[in-house]
Amino acid sequence: MTLEIQFLLFAAGFVASIMNSIAGGGTTLTYPALLFAGLGAVSANATSTVALMFGITSSFAGYRRHFAGVARWVRVFLPVALLGGLAGGVLL
Repeated sequence: MTLEIQFLLFAAGFVASIMNSIAGGGTTLTYPALLFAGLGAVSANATSTVALMFGITSSFAGYRRHFAGVARWVRVFLPVALLGGLAGGVLL
């Protein structure tokens, strides 16, 4: 892997983590960057998801005080999100 590709992947991961902590959508940067680096579609998707988990975890911790106001929505959408994620993982 060339130095340019390594820099591209680092930059995409860095900016994507910032995007995810603010509004989401970081995968729109990491997934194409990983495809450009030569990974297959499934490997790029899995790698992108695992790589962005650190940003997701830190933003969850940073916004934890705001969850009291949306607790009802979390209870409504959490089962749907978990089932959708499970179904997507099984299909993948």
